[in-house]
Amino acid sequence: MFKKKDIFFICLVIFLFLGTLLTVNTKYTALTYKYNSEVNMFAKLSKENRKLNIRLSSLSSPERIIDYATKHLGLTIPRGEQVYSIEKH
Repeated sequence: MFKKKDIFFICLVIFLFLGTLLTVNTKYTALTYKYNSEVNMFAKLSKENRKLNIRLSSLSSPERIIDYATKHLGLTIPRGEQVYSIEKH
């Protein structure tokens, strides 16, 4: 049959195996939680990025700039004789 030394060794191996299994499971759970957090953050940032790109497009449109310049800054579109072209030599 089994000697006490053999039984102790078998119990030690089982204990180490269960400890390793518990450690791996804990790490897996933590990594899964972190992964899900990162996926959620990525989705949130992607949505915000889309909104900011839309806002940027609307703010930098030539029509909006002309409208703002004429209504808020009192500027007007120059007439042909008011435009000078300077060539670099």
